Amino acid sequence: MASTVDPDAWRRALDAVPSAVWLVDHDWCVVGRNCAAERFGGLAAQALGNDGRDDPTVRGSEGAAALAAVLAGGGRQTLRVRHPVAGVWVDVTVEPDPIGARVVVDNVDKLVELERRTRLETAILASVHDGIYGIDPHGRITFVNAAGNRLLGYPPGALVGRNGHATLHHTGSDGAAYSQTDCPLTRTLRDGQPRAAEDVLWRADATALPVEYRATPIVDEAGGITGAVVTFRDLTDRLVAADARSTAETALRSLHELQLVLQPPVPQTDDPQLGVHYLPADVAGAGGDLYDWQTLPGDGLHLTVVDVVGKGLIAARDALAVTHALRLLVLAGTRLDQVARQAADLLADAYPDLAATAITAHYERASGRLRFTSAGHPPPLLVTPGRPPAYLEASGRPLGWPDAGTDDIVDVTVPPGGRVIFYTDGLVEATSNLPAGLENLARLADATRHLPATETARVLVTDTLASATRRDDCLALVLDRPRHDGRGEAR
Repeated sequence: MASTVDPDAWRRALDAVPSAVWLVDHDWCVVGRNCAAERFGGLAAQALGNDGRDDPTVRGSEGAAALAAVLAGGGRQTLRVRHPVAGVWVDVTVEPDPIGARVVVDNVDKLVELERRTRLETAILASVHDGIYGIDPHGRITFVNAAGNRLLGYPPGALVGRNGHATLHHTGSDGAAYSQTDCPLTRTLRDGQPRAAEDVLWRADATALPVEYRATPIVDEAGGITGAVVTFRDLTDRLVAADARSTAETALRSLHELQLVLQPPVPQTDDPQLGVHYLPADVAGAGGDLYDWQTLPGDGLHLTVVDVVGKGLIAARDALAVTHALRLLVLAGTRLDQVARQAADLLADAYPDLAATAITAHYERASGRLRFTSAGHPPPLLVTPGRPPAYLEASGRPLGWPDAGTDDIVDVTVPPGGRVIFYTDGLVEATSNLPAGLENLARLADATRHLPATETARVLVTDTLASATRRDDCLALVLDRPRHDGRGEAR
């Protein structure tokens, strides 16, 4: 027969306990319960006289086993379960009692959720690549995530409890120390204003860590400031990259300025009128495309356009060597059909790897006569008033090849109002289709025949490269023979 206890005496002792409590005797009979047990989940399984195993809390195998173990003389048993009826998490404690067993049940649903959220937040903090740390109202560090410890060079837990300003932010990026009162991070604790800036934090080894940081206040329900959270991102890679970009841009500008220095100034003559425009390849501020002009004794003008294989400063050096060799040979009176061949011979020993194409031309102002030879260079384009542009084909082999140069001299007359366009292959090889490139250049030359030489050269280069699928050094040199009025003046 089931044992009994005085329910009133038992309840007077336990009704003030917030936990649900009931007693089970050795016959598994519920012999006592408190008010919290009666209210728990609206259940009646703990009613006096009922079988303790009927309670949903211990109905499962784990709960029943715990109750059986205690009733059999075992020690205290604890478990956490999801209550099958109330739908909440509960902590169940089964303890020995003189009557049999005492079952204590606490609703820990909020605690379980808090623990879950804490684990989630901890996992999130651990996975974030940016450093994060918290400070209390007095500026003491309360937590640091794994990335923060790594970036600052501290082992886990080493920063907790330290003053954040004195430890991490005592000195600015300019090396000047400032007080905690003036520290932007701790000012957030006083005025509740978020702050963001770029500065430095100081590592454990006393080196500066450039960071982008943000301090955000922690505000309680009453509006009081209870601390702040500081997030920071390492700017080392960004600053190194910015410095590298700046250095590269400076180098490119210097190379481009060098290229401009290598280019001779445009002769200030009315006849011919000359225009030139040059752009290097994207990867270099200088290149192997170069031109030269020189007034010759009498009525002549020497013109050269050179395209050295390669890019950058080495190509610019080689192009300058070629233009100088060609100029010296011309001024020495070398026959035009022998200039490229002799230049190749002169340069072979000093520049054994040189490969370059070239146009060497003589222009006579009075007659408009143009004579030129080609060393493997793209053909110039003649633009005659009232007629479609036409390429002036010429044979020849590049410098650096066997039997460089040519015996073929092209001899044409540029009519008044006509022009000749010299260029490098970057202007017609902007796509992989060379015939299309030549056709496009002729079309642009026809469309710009009304423009001055200088403007035409610029448009030819910029318009071609605007739709280019490949980029190389690109040069256009435009020679215009002006019309003359009745007084013999160019117009």
